[in-house]
Order: sequence, then structure tokens, then C-alpha cells
Amino acid sequence: MKSLHALFAQRDQQAFQRQLERARAAASGSRSGSGQGGGRSWTKSSPVQPKSHFSDFDVNARDWLGRTVLHLACSSGEPSAPEYVRLLLAFPGINVNVQDLENQWTPLHKALYHGNVITAWVSDNLQGSMMS
Repeated sequence: MKSLHALFAQRDQQAFQRQLERARAAASGSRSGSGQGGGRSWTKSSPVQPKSHFSDFDVNARDWLGRTVLHLACSSGEPSAPEYVRLLLAFPGINVNVQDLENQWTPLHKALYHGNVITAWVSDNLQGSMMS
């Protein structure tokens, strides 16, 4: 499984989106429960259920400078960058407040520093719509 960092670097948006969709499906499948009842049994792993290769998927994984793929997308000048940001912000569990190791900037700091107004606007509007 290629990391999101690698797929973003290759600008393979279709594979990037497929990986996010598979990880989302695997995460929702693991939370659907085992049908045994008894309260919060869905949080316990079952030896009967096969382990998905997406169970260790981390959308907030960092590179050697502490940047998530959201940092990279927000600082990119590529015309496709806002779409990557939109895909990432729609993923459950994304942390928009992760600070990099270089200067403790969040992805929004990176977008504004690099003049990516559209990316900053997409970020702000998607976060606002998720909170309502």
C-alpha cells in the first residue's frame, strides 16, 4: 500500500481517492459491530474478523519534517491541490491542527503563506460546513 504522501507526490489523484475510500470503508466496517450485542463490543477486535491492510492507515501520518499530506497539499501551487485538500478534509479523523516540526505551522498556515487563497477558502468552507 502506497502512502498518501507518495500518491500526492506522484499526483495520482484517482489512486489517492481510492485509498481514502477503501480506508473509510474499512474503518466503518470495523465499527459496524460483530452482532454479539453487549454494549460497546464493536470497539474490541475479534479474532474471527480478518485484519484489513487499512487498519493501520493513518491520514495524519507525518513525513520526516512532521508534515502531513494535508500540509503538502495546502502548500502546493498545483491547480489540483484544492481537490486533494477537499478529499482530505472530507475524511473522518483528519486533524487540521497538526503542526509541522519546522515552524509549528498548521496546514492553513501553509496555504496562506504560499498564497493559496483557494485552498484556504476550501479549507475554511468545508470545516465550517462540517461544524454546522
